[in-house]
Amino acid sequence: MKKFKFFGLLACFGLAGCETLWAIVTLPITLPMAMLESVVGESTEEYCVRVSQDWYHAGYLYGADGRETAKDGIDYYTRRCGEYRKVDQAAFERGYRNGYCANNTFYRLGYDGLPMNYRICSNAAGLEAEYQRGRQRVVFEREHEADFYRLKRLRERLKALGDTEQADSKMRPYAIEQREQLRDKINELEQQLGLEITDFGRSSW
Repeated sequence: MKKFKFFGLLACFGLAGCETLWAIVTLPITLPMAMLESVVGESTEEYCVRVSQDWYHAGYLYGADGRETAKDGIDYYTRRCGEYRKVDQAAFERGYRNGYCANNTFYRLGYDGLPMNYRICSNAAGLEAEYQRGRQRVVFEREHEADFYRLKRLRERLKALGDTEQADSKMRPYAIEQREQLRDKINELEQQLGLEITDFGRSSW
């Protein structure tokens, strides 16, 4: 999802995968809606039959996406699947609420600058706090663009060093020392930026 020019900048830096804390904590539940809607070669009827097997799960995924309301989701499935299956609105709404009213969802909404509706959630205060953490993370990343770029360059140097070492065994003594120094710098910078620390195994040479 690309809501900010800065997020696009991170993508250019090679950091758009799991580099941000947001991506790390939300990756298990956040999927593009296009991936949820269909399978290649699947007919509309087959799709609707599959989705109707678990309306709670369909609602949960819709809620975790966070961009539309439960009513939007029900209306969508009613239009698309009404000819084949009836939407279990109660199950869908339960799933939606649990998917939407999650810390990860609100953190991402804040990070992407999307509107929130915490009133439908019982844990409103905590969710507002997560939303604000997401907003603060955006500000932090904007203030540390240079550090993110430096991290990218360090990782590129580490990869290039490994490639060079594989191509020329004579480089091994030099490469061992340089690799350790680069790994220390990368881990230190990752910690400063609040990223998941890379588990670089130390050399056994």
